[in-house]
Amino acid sequence: MKSILNGSAEGKFSVVANKKAVALAVVLLLVAVVAFVMAGKMSGLAYIGTVLLGFVFVIVALIKFIGGREYIYNPTHSRLSKETIFFDISNSTQIRNILESGEYKKLVDHKTDLKTGGGARLDAIITEDGKYAAYQLYVYVPYSYEPVTELVDVNPSNIKQFVETVRYCVKR
Repeated sequence: MKSILNGSAEGKFSVVANKKAVALAVVLLLVAVVAFVMAGKMSGLAYIGTVLLGFVFVIVALIKFIGGREYIYNPTHSRLSKETIFFDISNSTQIRNILESGEYKKLVDHKTDLKTGGGARLDAIITEDGKYAAYQLYVYVPYSYEPVTELVDVNPSNIKQFVETVRYCVKR
């Protein structure tokens, strides 16, 4: 979600630790310590297996620590989720026009699978409470996606339609 939230909406969003992920990481680290202590009392293949298991737990714990964050929309204190939809790059102008007009249901007709096309990407962020949504359109320029639009807040009267359309496209 970093790319869609990079500096474009100062003060609207904050990053907090996901308590479940951090708690799991702590438990995994404790299990790893126990595995290393037990390995000291073993020899041979049991020692190697227990140390290897300890290292696996440490690696998984570090991944949980690093990925254990979530984004919060400050005005409503609601968690944000990110959805991504891919479109054929030849339709990027049409997609931009649809987004600007607020007729989000038309996006369904232009959605493509990343395996069969792509080239244009719509990143959408939606709050859990459904009171805020925003999007940013990107096009693929060799080696990276470059933004076509800034982060655009969805009009509050259109949020429900936008959310339904995005979720439908993601499931499809």
